[in-house]
Amino acid sequence: MLSGNTTAKTNEATGKTFGEVKLKQIYLSFDLFNLREEECKTPLENMVYILKNMNLFDMSPFKEKNNAFKRLLDVANLEAMTSHERAVYDENLKIYRDWRNTLEYAVEEAEMKGVTKGKAEGKVEEQRQIAANFKKQGVNIETIAQCTGLSVEEIDKL
Repeated sequence: MLSGNTTAKTNEATGKTFGEVKLKQIYLSFDLFNLREEECKTPLENMVYILKNMNLFDMSPFKEKNNAFKRLLDVANLEAMTSHERAVYDENLKIYRDWRNTLEYAVEEAEMKGVTKGKAEGKVEEQRQIAANFKKQGVNIETIAQCTGLSVEEIDKL
């Protein structure tokens, strides 16, 4: 359900850490969180439960138990936001969507480059295999070079 990493602030020029502040990023996978309401014991479990299920109920069962949960559910209600809160929310949402789109684009580009590179490497390997087979059959190396596009030196090494 949870995974993460810890990062310390560092000076770009020297690479040395400064201060005692460490940042911790935690990634939640809602698909892997399967606790029922009565099974949630810790504040983190309660929070994840609320985040995963807030669309299922108007009044959270935890809302009366903790002011933080009440605030979370109030913030989730866009109509209840002040104009300033809504502006901050919209800006953060835009930043998140931009980040996500950039990441998805980068992944797609990397996959396309990987496929293209793999195809090219596979084609070269196939030509080497063909050249090796011709060489075993005693075909002239210059002829093999013309047919496969490989250099005479490459064919000699096979």
